[in-house]
Amino acid sequence: MADSQLFCVAEERSGHCAVVDGNFLYVWGGYVSIEDNEVYLPNDEIWTYDIDSGLWRMHLMEGELPASMSGSCGACINGKLYIFGGYDDKGYSNRLYFVNLRTRDGTYIWEKITNFEGQPPTPRDKLSCWVYKDRKSRYSGDGIMMSTYLTQRHRLGFNQKLKVEFHHSHEPRIHVQFLEIRVISLADVF
Repeated sequence: MADSQLFCVAEERSGHCAVVDGNFLYVWGGYVSIEDNEVYLPNDEIWTYDIDSGLWRMHLMEGELPASMSGSCGACINGKLYIFGGYDDKGYSNRLYFVNLRTRDGTYIWEKITNFEGQPPTPRDKLSCWVYKDRKSRYSGDGIMMSTYLTQRHRLGFNQKLKVEFHHSHEPRIHVQFLEIRVISLADVF
């Protein structure tokens, strides 16, 4: 690997996905503003930050690459980064991809998930998601209804054979997602 890939720092960015797995932070996607223009960052690279050593490293990616985009939600489940939605040059997305972060040879290969049960959420970006009991949950976000926050709530379930199921809840939701976690008491936080 070239020294430029070993001793560098990830480019400044907004709208990216960042997840932690083990002692590594993984950063993918997003955009940078150049002379008042938003430029999507390359979709064929993922940045790793070794928390123990403090070193950044860039890795090239292969496979069914997601479009270069921003505003996707990303979550790490069992060593795999799953991304959903986002916004690219063609508009809002509701595509779902994953990449194994625990590779033996440092090769990161994207796979698009098209075989799932249930109706996927409508295209959107700027949504939030998290992992709870090996399930990726995602809520709200901006979508095809301009200047309106979407209020759908979905849960993405994974069984051991990577069977993907979308579950919907049509209860009204708000855009600020941390308010959804109202079962956590202040004693649990501090």
